[in-house]
Amino acid sequence: MEKLIAIGILLAIGLLIGIPLSIARRKRLQKYWSRSCAGREWRQRFPNVPRQDIRAFLEVFVDAFGFRSRHRLKFSPTDKVMDVYRTVYPPGSAVDEMELERFALMLEDEYGVDLAVVSKLEEITLGEVFKMTRNADQALDGTA
Repeated sequence: MEKLIAIGILLAIGLLIGIPLSIARRKRLQKYWSRSCAGREWRQRFPNVPRQDIRAFLEVFVDAFGFRSRHRLKFSPTDKVMDVYRTVYPPGSAVDEMELERFALMLEDEYGVDLAVVSKLEEITLGEVFKMTRNADQALDGTA
């Protein structure tokens, strides 16, 4: 019985901490979720790229960050990767879930892109990362 009470107390503490953190995160991300579809921006920036290639890239991004797939076209090519990261984890956040590292690994696995070679990671936009994937695809295909 004592174990059951201890488990109940731990669950209650977890909920008391987790729910407010989840609500705060959702509020911070609302600036992205309230946007209209950015598909037109992507198509204007990359007119010769098939839509499914853009969506596949954005799927990698949202998957790495743990966002729902339906939100992938809320991100525009001008969004900075670090701005999204800082929205999820504002300065002073204790720990993260290694989203940037996961994104980098997924880019390397999917496209052969190494984000470690980017000199200004603080400034890189999703459009610039996507362009890197296109160049990597061409190099892998022998068309570069």
